[in-house]
Amino acid sequence: MTLDHLQTVMHNMRPQDRIEFETIADQKDLDTWASNYVALPGFNWAVLNSARAPVACVGFREIAQGVAVAWFVATEAWKRHAKSTTRAFRIMSRNRIYRRIEAYVNPENVKAQQYVRWLGFQYEGNCRRRAANGSDLLQYAFTEG
Repeated sequence: MTLDHLQTVMHNMRPQDRIEFETIADQKDLDTWASNYVALPGFNWAVLNSARAPVACVGFREIAQGVAVAWFVATEAWKRHAKSTTRAFRIMSRNRIYRRIEAYVNPENVKAQQYVRWLGFQYEGNCRRRAANGSDLLQYAFTEG
């Protein structure tokens, strides 16, 4: 994933991703956030359409050895490429690159909650005042074994 990929997706993100971003992100400027996330340790990739344009970006921000926080942002066109995103996550989990992957979700984003559970994440609890704006977030984790 390049900075251009992430910036393109950020500027064309789905409305629900915009709400999630504004809740969770500690940096409100899209380009600055993208620059910061591309530079962080961990794995990330862009999902490209047949024209090689990015439709989604996915990543694992490493927060400790063997532990990462998952992040995801997409355009409306992402739905046609959901299988490749899911496949990449399955490869990451099968190869055990991280022993624990956390995901934080806005309590009002029911679709995101359903998606992380479908991927195999387990609900761990409500993180009070965890978001950058001081609101609560739901914490999920994916662990092997």
